[in-house]
Amino acid sequence: MDDATTQKLILLNLQFYQSFAASFSSTRYAVQPGVKLVTAQYLAGDTQPAHSLLDIGCGNGGLARYLSKTTFTGSYTGLDSTAELLKYIRPLPSTLNFSTNFQQADITIPGWDGVFINSSFDRIVSFAVIHHIPSAGLRQLIFQSLHRLLSPGGYFIHSCWQFMNEPRLLTRIIPWSAVGLDKEQVEAGDYLLDWRAEQGVTGYRYVHLFNETELRREASSSGFKVVDSYLIDGRKGNLALYQVWQPVN
Repeated sequence: MDDATTQKLILLNLQFYQSFAASFSSTRYAVQPGVKLVTAQYLAGDTQPAHSLLDIGCGNGGLARYLSKTTFTGSYTGLDSTAELLKYIRPLPSTLNFSTNFQQADITIPGWDGVFINSSFDRIVSFAVIHHIPSAGLRQLIFQSLHRLLSPGGYFIHSCWQFMNEPRLLTRIIPWSAVGLDKEQVEAGDYLLDWRAEQGVTGYRYVHLFNETELRREASSSGFKVVDSYLIDGRKGNLALYQVWQPVN
């Protein structure tokens, strides 16, 4: 994918989240089963609790709210590229047992991680975000940045939308011509999906459909090993692919 197409798709998604922040946020207050499982196993569980957590694509702060009901302690940092979504973060309990820091930052812009030059995290999570990053090359740069930000023995945990597993979502796939592109300009596995949550208004989002083999290859080429991989979420328990990565060098 050339740079012009990559930037066009980044802007497309940014404009979507700016324009549809209210309707999108309204659908994101429920905690997904996969997020609950990750929390129990890697964030606030008894065996591998997190002490410093970076939440990339924190949106309206759903993970922080859920963590406030658990035994999680330490520090939580939430990043999102869209200021409009951050406005929908609800107040957290005054009895919170961990520190919070919400920031606007776009991981598609080189140097986004510079603010953490003297910091590291033992957990980095990114739920339903990586599939919105266009270009395999750009994703590799982001994974390499995350590798640098992880403490030794830490984990990067992420989920990717498996919309092909839900028949009703197949009707949301739109031809690339709707945004002035054609399929030769994008990469294999790239799709354009519409958004219908606001009556009379249609939005478009870029999505990359990952499979397990592709993600394992991405992990290996950016210095990670995959320590866990599973499907969960949705009515049939197969709407998202979760993976847990750990640095190997």
